[in-house]
Amino acid sequence: MTSGWLTLSCALACSFFSGRQKDVFTEKYGLGIVNINENSSAFFVLHLYARAAEGQPNSRVIELRWMDDGRIVDEFHAAWKKLLPFPISGGGSPFLVCMETQGDWYRVRLGDDKDYWIRQEDRAYEYGGEVHVYKKLELVTWGAFAASKAWADRKDPSSNPIRMRPSVKAGIVQYEYGDCLRPFDVKGWWIAVRPENGEGCISDSLDGVPMGLFERGWVQWRNDSAFLVLTSPYWMDRDAVP
Repeated sequence: MTSGWLTLSCALACSFFSGRQKDVFTEKYGLGIVNINENSSAFFVLHLYARAAEGQPNSRVIELRWMDDGRIVDEFHAAWKKLLPFPISGGGSPFLVCMETQGDWYRVRLGDDKDYWIRQEDRAYEYGGEVHVYKKLELVTWGAFAASKAWADRKDPSSNPIRMRPSVKAGIVQYEYGDCLRPFDVKGWWIAVRPENGEGCISDSLDGVPMGLFERGWVQWRNDSAFLVLTSPYWMDRDAVP
């Protein structure tokens, strides 16, 4: 009798786990980005490894000159974008796409579609007579990344309306203007937004958007397999994500 129950339990468990859907989005885009903090160096240096383990030789070393007299070198962004596996709208600081974490290790994917591991490092710099300690690597999830940008532009407003709550069953907020929405919070696959008056928007035609139409609305920034919004005032690239 016991053997029969065990067999049934195993069958149900196997059926449950085999029936789980793959997270297509995470397999394709990863967890988010890893910011690379290089506060005290004019050169950006990364040691890449084949696995998350101590005492192994480098699989690859990346060294780029990115600062000159306190300013970002013009050629740096072009060189950096070649290290990314897909176009991303980002800012001035260097970053990589993070696929997985294991303790102090981060698995990153580069432009050649190969995965490598990088390790967290403690850094320090002196300012004002004091020593400031910081981490070289900082993981920012895609949701936090999207919610931190200056504006959000929905790829398809008709299928991704602004809602009163972070739910597809919530009521729809009436908004008839072009997208220039200020994101300011994140909850799962949703970001909270409010109207922007045109500052930092990609189109000057949005300068006339009235303020105060609503204080808080919600739009989806991703679905099962793709980004649903474009963000950031930096790289105006319609093919960029998110």
